[in-house]
Amino acid sequence: MHGRKIRGVLFDFDGTLTFPGALNFPAIKREIRCPPDLPILEYLETVPAELKPSLVKILESKEEKAAEESVPNVGAEKCLLALRDRGVLLGIITRNSLPSVRLALERFETVRLHDFSTVITRDDSLPKPHPDGVHKACERMGLAVSELMVV
Repeated sequence: MHGRKIRGVLFDFDGTLTFPGALNFPAIKREIRCPPDLPILEYLETVPAELKPSLVKILESKEEKAAEESVPNVGAEKCLLALRDRGVLLGIITRNSLPSVRLALERFETVRLHDFSTVITRDDSLPKPHPDGVHKACERMGLAVSELMVV
């Protein structure tokens, strides 16, 4: 890195900041008839336009229920607070919607949405693993890619 230091950390949300397993992907895929080997968001891009709204509604309903049942992952809040207290910018990158992230963060004791410099959702960029979201996070956080760690 030649003298550059990490100035920001971009966290995945489900299974990283929240305890794994809140979203039952196989069950969601069965309900919306998504092939098991295809990611849900990519599948939704292939369905006929007239079917997509009802399938997205099912996905959002499942995400909301999972967010209501989610819990912070072990040590997540302590880690976030330690980084924040050291002046490290925090961000989230997720394939979820912003309302589900907001709802899940209500389950945290000390961390809230305003603690994050940016939250990149599926509505903000091409879905992970495409690098578009990481580049948008860097732009929003005012950081070079070399100054950002992705967890």
